Amino acid sequence: DQVGIGDAVMKGGDYIGSYLPGARPMRYPEGAALFLPKGSVIQIQMHYVGQDEAITDRVKFGVKLANGRVDKIVRTCGTDDYAITIEPNGTFTMDTEVTLNFPLTILSSGAHMHTRGNAYTTTAILPDGTSKLIADIPLYNWNWQSNYELAEPVQVPKGTKYHVRAFWDNTTNNPEAVDPNAKVTYGPWTENEMLTTWSHVVLTDEKLGLKVEKGHMTGKFPDAVDSVHPAILQTLPNTFNIPKKTQTEAGD
Repeated sequence: DQVGIGDAVMKGGDYIGSYLPGARPMRYPEGAALFLPKGSVIQIQMHYVGQDEAITDRVKFGVKLANGRVDKIVRTCGTDDYAITIEPNGTFTMDTEVTLNFPLTILSSGAHMHTRGNAYTTTAILPDGTSKLIADIPLYNWNWQSNYELAEPVQVPKGTKYHVRAFWDNTTNNPEAVDPNAKVTYGPWTENEMLTTWSHVVLTDEKLGLKVEKGHMTGKFPDAVDSVHPAILQTLPNTFNIPKKTQTEAGD
């Protein structure tokens, strides 16, 4: 079935990445690779607006196949929230989080909001109450939705809360706001708002020792350690309680 990004991740899929003008390819650490199981469906979602005439578009999806030793599988964790209500000429702040069920190393951070989104932070709250900053984006620009690769990956233990705080500005102070006099709620269109966040992660202790040639596993190294392959690395956020029909229709 065709599903949205957040819905796919929550069901055990992986978010590969997004592209807007100026974006760079996502690079994985040495010895890490994304796993595409046989029979998987790769879904590409395109956004077209303002076209007065029918056009034909040829889409290319580029990947670099892994070669050599692969010890860690790149996975995705993140949030997907729908409880967004921004009053006319107002601002809005949302706090949301998921609990990580395995020790992870966090490699990146990204967020998708629309024109009123103006900042977000992602923080790892450890079981002992201390926190580690993952990303702080004080001037979010919806025209440049970067996937921020961390210069120093963040290691966190099992039970860590992946916490996101996002901010929206629906006032005249935000020149990108479509109509500051409008009340704004969740929706897939530009005049609506969204909050989908993600991080690429690996299991910290994973050591698969896979021999890979042109993307295909051909064997294992002698020191390979068998590992579980959990499909879902998180608990669902409390706000993920919308009707099924709405989940299916929520495209972006």
